[in-house]
Amino acid sequence: MNKRELYYRYVEIELHNVLLQISGAYDISHQYSLSKKLKNLLPINLIFGYYDANKPICWRSPNTGKEHSESFEPRNEESRLKAIRKINDLIQDWNEEVEKFELTAPINKADLIKYRKHSFHWEWGLNAALSEPTISMQNNDFKRIVNWDNKYLFNKALQISKQEEYVPFLNKMIYDYLCLMAPDKHREEHLLHRPILEFENWFMMKGFSIEHTPNMLDMSDEKVQSNPLAQKLQEVEIEKQNVTNEYSNLIKINRKQIKGLRKELAKVGRMAPEERFKEMAEKNELDKMIKEKGLIHKESGATNWSGIAREIGVRSGKTAKKYAERYAPYLLKDDEMGYAE
Repeated sequence: MNKRELYYRYVEIELHNVLLQISGAYDISHQYSLSKKLKNLLPINLIFGYYDANKPICWRSPNTGKEHSESFEPRNEESRLKAIRKINDLIQDWNEEVEKFELTAPINKADLIKYRKHSFHWEWGLNAALSEPTISMQNNDFKRIVNWDNKYLFNKALQISKQEEYVPFLNKMIYDYLCLMAPDKHREEHLLHRPILEFENWFMMKGFSIEHTPNMLDMSDEKVQSNPLAQKLQEVEIEKQNVTNEYSNLIKINRKQIKGLRKELAKVGRMAPEERFKEMAEKNELDKMIKEKGLIHKESGATNWSGIAREIGVRSGKTAKKYAERYAPYLLKDDEMGYAE
């Protein structure tokens, strides 16, 4: 893609509007933007959900006082959009009434409060956490948590579910746009000079090469179209899907281990402390825990009963010692002599 094609692609996906939202240029009004706030633009660190399926889409009519509510199914895009658009249709009807009122009725203070247009619910919202600035900023004029409404970025988030891929690709796309809009020969005096440096610092601190990180525009239908590193990522994804591939097998084994560990942790979490102590004693896991957790007093070599109490979920070391009398009396002998290695 040449620079002209790249620019028109950015215009098509409305990236500039996203950057205005991220930088807080719309904090006062979505009709008027303070574009100079782009100088405080920071890289994205984390993307997270904007919509909560446990909370319906709501709007209260200023005319009737009735609250309209539309629920939607989790992970169901058709249901989510249907709910938002139903409420937005009601808001649109109200806004049209406001326009008619402004043309026909005298305006007074009470009317100005009631008869005002309402904003529509976003159809393509995403939340994001920004990185900390690496260059000193006057008055700390930046927000850590931001959000935006953009169909292209929302759909890409559905396709690329991994933070470690989505975030670098998004930051590279923004960085390329900033460089496109800020000619090198006037860079230091340009409004976007500082953001460009922040993005360069972010990539360096994360250990990514800006040159070889794919631009999100290189991604199509979950496949990388260009860029050497992007092609390599595509090859890795293909390898992961091959069940006979050693790397894929390792991932599956690791997932099974994690799943098993979670089950064990859940089981342990449901156990009473005495039951947990008894099971650990029966499975010869007490010694291992004591050594790994360092539950031995260095000077005396005696067992740290308070530490064991914390590990099994009781307050008193005396209680842990009582459990040892019942299920692991050898610990008491070791305690007297100094813990046996």
